Amino acid sequence: MSREGLLVVLMLSAAAVVRGIYLAAPSLDSDEAVVGLMAIHILKGEFPVFYWGEPYCGPVESYLASLLFFLFGSSRLTLNVAPAIVSLFFLLAAWRFARMAFGRQVGLVSLLFLAVGPAFLVWHSVLARGNYIENLFFGTVLMGLVLKTAGATSDAARWRGLFLLAFVSGVAWWVSFQSVHFLLACGV
Repeated sequence: MSREGLLVVLMLSAAAVVRGIYLAAPSLDSDEAVVGLMAIHILKGEFPVFYWGEPYCGPVESYLASLLFFLFGSSRLTLNVAPAIVSLFFLLAAWRFARMAFGRQVGLVSLLFLAVGPAFLVWHSVLARGNYIENLFFGTVLMGLVLKTAGATSDAARWRGLFLLAFVSGVAWWVSFQSVHFLLACGV
C-alpha cells in the first residue's frame, strides 16, 4: 500500500472512531423517528418514493436503514449508523474530488479536516434526519464527475461521464432539492 493509501485508511479510521463517539450520544428525535419508521415499513414490503407527507425528498436513508435493521435489528444506534456509513463515503468522495482538482496534498488535508471536524458536520453525519449527509455525498460525487468528464480523452469516456452525470444528478435531485447548489455549480 502506498503512503497516501495508508494515510487515507488512517484518516478514515479516525473518522469512524470520531463518529462512533458521536453515535453513543444522540437521542432519537421526531425527524429520526420518521426515517426509522419508514425503514420498518420498507422491511414490511412498502416502497415509498418520497418521505411520508412530503411530495419530495427520496428516502435513501430509510432504505439504507432498512437494510441495517434487517441485518442487525432496529434500534436508535442502527438507525444512526446509516448516515454514518454514508458520511465515510462522503469523505472518500471529498478526498478524491480535492485530489483531482487541487492535488494530492490538498486532498489529504481536506480528508483530515472532514474526518475529525468540524463538530457540526460530524454531528449531522450520525443523525438520520433526512438526507443531509447524502446530499453532501451526491453533490461531491457530481463535482468529481464533472472534473473527470471534462478531462476525458476519448468520446466513449466522455459519453460515459455524461451518462453518469445525468444519472447522479437525477438521484441527487430526488434525494434533496438542496442539491440545486451542486447542480448549478456543476452546470447541469
